[in-house]
Amino acid sequence: MTRGLQAYPDRDHPDELGDYYDPGPTIGLGAYDALRMSLEAGVPDGMKILVTLSESDGESHFHEPPPSPAGTRQTITIRLSQFKHASWTRKADMKLDAGDVCNITFGMHGTPKGDKDSGRLLVANVAFVPRSE
Repeated sequence: MTRGLQAYPDRDHPDELGDYYDPGPTIGLGAYDALRMSLEAGVPDGMKILVTLSESDGESHFHEPPPSPAGTRQTITIRLSQFKHASWTRKADMKLDAGDVCNITFGMHGTPKGDKDSGRLLVANVAFVPRSE
């Protein structure tokens, strides 16, 4: 279901390789209001958890949920309206088109500070929440 950025021949320069967005099939989230998941994270100082929703045209929106207390798993719900427009996106219409989402990415971003430079992110039970819940 998800593919993300991959190296392919550049569309404008076929003799060069470039990274461009290669969307997978559209998930179609128009009838949904939120994303729910179980999350356990050990996040180094200076870094944040990052959840990204990408649309088929390359536009991205992100949310930075707070890390779980050390060694615990928590269930979180993120309203789709909480996702912010990503500065690295190709378009600038600023609006998440939930019906056009084709990729979900979980990770960490930032620069670790101090001695601890690695982290842990466990994500399970990912589900979209219908508007009626």
